[in-house]
Amino acid sequence: MFVRHRRRAHYRGWRKRRQRRTPSYQRRRYHHPTLISYRLYSNSARSTEIAIGGTISVPAGTGVAQAVPIYGRIVASEQTLKYPPAGNYTDTITATLTWN
Repeated sequence: MFVRHRRRAHYRGWRKRRQRRTPSYQRRRYHHPTLISYRLYSNSARSTEIAIGGTISVPAGTGVAQAVPIYGRIVASEQTLKYPPAGNYTDTITATLTWN
């Protein structure tokens, strides 16, 4: 994601496509009903999870586009199948930007 703004920006509105018992996002295999649960993080160590409906902050803007990396992790214990089929899985994440 790239953001360009002169003020501090907060990101809200992370949503998953389907509700589950676990607070994770899901990716769907193209033309297949299999889902793979995953979680999103705001740091490369994957220690700061982005909660569904949560927010993250970025440094104050300078007017130049800046990258806002988002990291993911598949958690084996949250999968509905022990060995999901190999393939390409896709999902859409919605981010809403608000400024203070």
